[in-house]
Amino acid sequence: MISTKPFAVALLLTPTALACNHTQHGRMKGSAEARAESETHSAVKSIAAARCDREVRCGHVGQGEKYDSYSTCQENVRGDWGSELNAYECPRGVSESKLGKCLDSVRDEECGKAIQALSTYVTCRSSDICLD
Repeated sequence: MISTKPFAVALLLTPTALACNHTQHGRMKGSAEARAESETHSAVKSIAAARCDREVRCGHVGQGEKYDSYSTCQENVRGDWGSELNAYECPRGVSESKLGKCLDSVRDEECGKAIQALSTYVTCRSSDICLD
């Protein structure tokens, strides 16, 4: 007599196995998106720090200056530049080497030049920093 029990068990477990595989795939996609978001957020923080270091060097941080404090500078710059560099613009993340070039250009900017937008720096545009 042939037992149908192994066949029945296989039928019951197949949808569960498929669902688990689907969930795992979904998590992988989600973690890639989370990684890109984390990288761009970290890049914006690094760029804001470089920019505010420049603002300190140029005498624009302190009472009566453009920024009252270093933390105020960082908040403003992150708010302004975060919209230019984000996970939507960089869905695959950020190139560390290209980010390094951007940071150097921000830190080395002359004090007499006004900085309005991140895209002012050729090396800091999302098209230059983001991974292809």
